[in-house]
Amino acid sequence: MSTCAICLDALKSPTAFPCGHVFCYNCIAQSIHKLNPLSTTSCPTCRASFPLVSINAALVPPHLRPFFLAPFRRLYLDDPSPSAPSDPSSFKQAAQLASLRSENAALRQSSTAWRRRAEVHAATALGLAAFLRMARTQMREERDALRKREEDLQRREMVLNKYVCASRMFLAIC
Repeated sequence: MSTCAICLDALKSPTAFPCGHVFCYNCIAQSIHKLNPLSTTSCPTCRASFPLVSINAALVPPHLRPFFLAPFRRLYLDDPSPSAPSDPSSFKQAAQLASLRSENAALRQSSTAWRRRAEVHAATALGLAAFLRMARTQMREERDALRKREEDLQRREMVLNKYVCASRMFLAIC
C-alpha cells in the first residue's frame, strides 16, 4: 500500500491534491490549519498552490463542469494483487486502462486550452472595461469644455447685443 509523505505511514483515508499528490486526510487538514486556514495552500511535495475554496458547480456552465477540480478529492485505493493474472480479462482491462489514460490526456489538453481561452477572454473584458471608463471620462471632459465654451459665447453674444442696442439708441437720438 502507498505511504503518506507527511506522516510516512500507510495512507489512512487517502486524499489527493489537484496536482495529483496523495496524503492522509488528517495530515492534509493539520498542515493546512497550521499554515493559514482561510487562504490558498500549497502541496507539501511540489509546492503547487491552489485555493481552498471550491467552486459552486451551479455557477459553471454544464459543458465546462468536468474541467473544474475540487481542492481535495477522496480516493479509494485497491490493494495491489501479489501476482499479475494472465487471463484475457486482465488484458481487456489493461487495454481499457490505456484507452482511459489517453482520453484523460486529451481532456487535460482540452481543459488547458479552454482555461487559456477563458483567461484571454477575461483579460480582454478587463481591457475593454478600462477603455470604456477612459472613453467616458474623456467624453465628460469634452462635454464640460463645450458647455463652458457655449456659456462663454452666450455671454459674449449678450454683451454684443447690448452694444448694438446702445449704438442704435445713440443713433436714434442724434
